[in-house]
Amino acid sequence: FFCRVTGGREGLGQRTGRSQEAGAMAMQTLVASKQLRDDLSALRALDASALLPLVVLASDQMHAGPAGNKALAAAAEQAGIGAEEASDGVGALVQLLAETAKLNLSEQAVREALADLQVEGEALEVLLQACLEERDASRALASKMAHPLPAYKSLEWRLDVQVASRCLTGHVAPVLTLRLETEDAGKTATHLLQAEMADVDVMCKQLKEALQEGRSNHSRRIARLLK
Repeated sequence: FFCRVTGGREGLGQRTGRSQEAGAMAMQTLVASKQLRDDLSALRALDASALLPLVVLASDQMHAGPAGNKALAAAAEQAGIGAEEASDGVGALVQLLAETAKLNLSEQAVREALADLQVEGEALEVLLQACLEERDASRALASKMAHPLPAYKSLEWRLDVQVASRCLTGHVAPVLTLRLETEDAGKTATHLLQAEMADVDVMCKQLKEALQEGRSNHSRRIARLLK
């Protein structure tokens, strides 16, 4: 017999996965830090024409890096605020746009987050539109950058234990057998794998080390740069 672990690519697994994803999207909320609130404070009173250049700089910074001093000074002058306030505001907008895309917030969730940040009127509508556009653009770009490897579909496993043989008695030799199904371009492939428990222990140890490395400060810095 095999014990089955099914992925969320087809059938009931797919429907359940999608409903859970939709529910998670509906429940996601943006928790703003005090620093973010302070940096956005100078932008709350701006009208749409003054706020828009700062939003454009924030969007460009996410894809092409920070803007030059001249562009920042021009946007600050148009907004009627100081260069330092404009720089802090652009940084806060970058964080706002990035978190919206990362959490895949719905329009209602973004509107509630902006209201919680005490953004209202024309500024709210401009930031709402920018957040939604950046969310869609960033997630579309991320999907295109995905590695072209076959997708996981399902995994079945069986543990066979040999307790004796003609030569040995009282000898336990467990062997783990895996049946892995992957999907690529709509086609399903089946892979049979077999490993002794000593090898499985080594793989588990390496996976734990990889997960621990993924939580390190160095890996987080690289992940932020990639995002």
